[in-house]
Amino acid sequence: MGPGNFSVSGSAEPPLGPGERLQLFMDGEAVGPPQASASWGLQGVLRGPHDLVIRRVNNSGKTVAESDAVRVYVLRPSVR
Repeated sequence: MGPGNFSVSGSAEPPLGPGERLQLFMDGEAVGPPQASASWGLQGVLRGPHDLVIRRVNNSGKTVAESDAVRVYVLRPSVR
């Protein structure tokens, strides 16, 4: 079986201010550019553990807040 596909969603408290965006990071690497939405669709994620972090960034790209890391596991499907 190949890589996995899944969705990630979060929320921002307080709500995003003018010029602020959210950016998802997986294993320390950005998953796309900053965006106003707190939802991401991930495709082709390889098996194994992955750490996800959402950062709140300002309009110059500076991180102003960061979530705790959440570890997810992509497993090989099995048939019983």
